[in-house]
Amino acid sequence: MEVQNEGSTAVYYSWQRLAVPHSFPDARTHTHTQHFYFNTSTGVILPGDSQRVEFIFKSEVPGIRTEVWRLNTHPVLLGGASIQVTLRGVALYQDK
Repeated sequence: MEVQNEGSTAVYYSWQRLAVPHSFPDARTHTHTQHFYFNTSTGVILPGDSQRVEFIFKSEVPGIRTEVWRLNTHPVLLGGASIQVTLRGVALYQDK
């Protein structure tokens, strides 16, 4: 994903992981484990610059995984709307 600053002001940003609501919370059999990896460091994007964000998905257990992250910015962008990135990954069972 590429984030570009098309404005005239530096944009400072940070990432915040959000809770994902579960349709069947009682059916969950595994503990919460991180499955998506990327650089969650805070940063700044200067006017005219862009920042590339690369995501990696890894799971030891087959299944469908979802994580939601919010991009917090200063100054606030889009009139204060929440900028969210939903990550989804599928891990398949491998026959041995």
